[in-house]
Amino acid sequence: MKGGWTMKPLTDYALCILICHCSLQMALGATLQDSAMERKVYEEEAVRVRSMSASLSSQGGTDLAAYEQFARDVQGRWKARQPEHYGQLVLQICKPLSSGRFSEDRQYGLARELALSALERRDAIPLTLELELTGHVSTIATIRDRREDQQFSQERRKDAEVRVHAWRRLEKAIDPNWDPNDFPVINIVPPAATGLPSGVAPQAIEDPALRAEYEAAIEKNRQKAERYNMQHQLRNWLKVYPKTAEEYLIQAYSMPPQAIEELSGLLTQSVPEERTRTRILDAVKKNMTPSPNSGGGSKAGRIPGTPY
Repeated sequence: MKGGWTMKPLTDYALCILICHCSLQMALGATLQDSAMERKVYEEEAVRVRSMSASLSSQGGTDLAAYEQFARDVQGRWKARQPEHYGQLVLQICKPLSSGRFSEDRQYGLARELALSALERRDAIPLTLELELTGHVSTIATIRDRREDQQFSQERRKDAEVRVHAWRRLEKAIDPNWDPNDFPVINIVPPAATGLPSGVAPQAIEDPALRAEYEAAIEKNRQKAERYNMQHQLRNWLKVYPKTAEEYLIQAYSMPPQAIEELSGLLTQSVPEERTRTRILDAVKKNMTPSPNSGGGSKAGRIPGTPY
C-alpha cells in the first residue's frame, strides 16, 4: 500500500514535467517561426525602403510631402515591432532627408524626429546603429531664426543627450584587453582522430562525440570572429565619434540662449575624462564671450551645421 501511495505522485510529477517540456518546445517552435516570419517581412520592407531612397533625385527638388507619407507609413507599421528592424528602416529613410535631395529645410526636422523615434529604445538596438542614428538628430541643421529660444533650448538638450549617451555606450563597449593580432581562423581543424582536413562539414564526422567537439570549436571560433569584428569596428568609431560629438556640442551650446550649467551637467554624467569636459566648456565660453567689435553679440553667431 505504501509503495502504491508513493508511485502515483511520482507518476503525476513526471507527467507534469513532460507536459511542461512539450509546451516549452511548442512555445519555442512558435517563437522561432514568428522570428523567421518577422525577419522575412522585415527584409521585404527593407528592399522597398532602399528602392524608394534610390529612386529619389540627387539634384534636389524631390517632393518631400510624398516621401514623408512613405516614411509615416513605414513608421506606423514598424515602430512597435523589433527595435533593431525599426531602427534600420528609419536609418535608411533618414539618409536622403539629411542630404540635399529636398529643397525644404523641414527635411532635417523630419529626419531628426524619425531618428529620435528609433532611439526611444536605444539600449535595445546595436551600438553601431545608435551611433549612426544620432547623426540625424540635429537641431542646428535648420534655420535658427524660425524657432523660439525655448523650443531651440529643448531640442538642443535632446540632441546633446542622445550624443553623450551614445558616446558613453561606445567607450564602455571598448575592450581594453582586445588584441588586434589575435585573429580568428578561417577553417577549424577537426579532431585528429577523424583524419579529416580543416574546414570539413561537421556532418562528415560519424562519431557523435568527435562531431560535437568539432561543432563546439567551430562555434567558439565564430564567437571570437564576431567579437573581433565588433571591437575593430568600435575602434574605428572611437576615432571619429567623440570628435564629431564634441564639435556638435560646442556649436550648439555656443548659440544663444546660454546654458553652460546644463551642458556641464550632461558632460559630468556621461563624459568621464575631465580634460575633455573642460575643453568643451572652455570652447563654448570662449565663443559666447563678446568680441571687441561684435557690439556685445556672441562670437558664435548662427552656425548652420549639418548632421555627420
